[in-house]
Amino acid sequence: FFYPSIINFVRYNKLYMLCMSNGNFDGLGRTREKELELSCKNLKFSEPPMIVDDPDLQDGMESHWSPKLIAQYVSNFCREREGTEDQIDIVVTFDAWGASNHTNHMAVYEGLKLVMEQKMCDIELFTLTSVGIVRKLLGWLDINFCWTDEWHCFAYNPLYAWSALAIHESQFVWFRKLSVLFSRYSYVNSFSRFVQPERKAPEDPATSKDSELADTKAAAPASTKVATD
Repeated sequence: FFYPSIINFVRYNKLYMLCMSNGNFDGLGRTREKELELSCKNLKFSEPPMIVDDPDLQDGMESHWSPKLIAQYVSNFCREREGTEDQIDIVVTFDAWGASNHTNHMAVYEGLKLVMEQKMCDIELFTLTSVGIVRKLLGWLDINFCWTDEWHCFAYNPLYAWSALAIHESQFVWFRKLSVLFSRYSYVNSFSRFVQPERKAPEDPATSKDSELADTKAAAPASTKVATD
């Protein structure tokens, strides 16, 4: 999903990966760990990926991940680098729809959302925009539908994405091969910056009561008396 952004980020930045599962759904977790390490090396990440193998974060649509647990892993990963030349300033991940409606992807978003809401570490968060099935299959044509209020990364040669995914031999099945050629995510990544909703300050009960009373007086007919304490 993130190929266009990876090849753009790595040109000017140090790049790190935190993978929340080793993909053990088919019992091939160790194989997929090695494949991911090779893929990160091929894509010139700054160091091998940190791969989480937690019993409560197992791969699968029926596996429901705890946002609190994800937030803990992410915040620890970032805080370990604070104050060093490897400090992480920006994190990119899935949005609330997880690009493919995968429950694990959506849980990762919820975990990062919690990190931001609770200010668990000092980062900026950008989320990958999910699109509907029609736009997803438009391939490079979907570049025409990129909105100006998003941040975009482009890749124009799907053969590079093909070679990167081919390293994941255990997952390089027919529908993923088709996806590399026809999915918009092989050509463009669109991101939105996560902005935390502003929370309204709690009203002073006395001020609130006076305000309600003033509204009542203003609305009352001239002949009506308004009782006050």
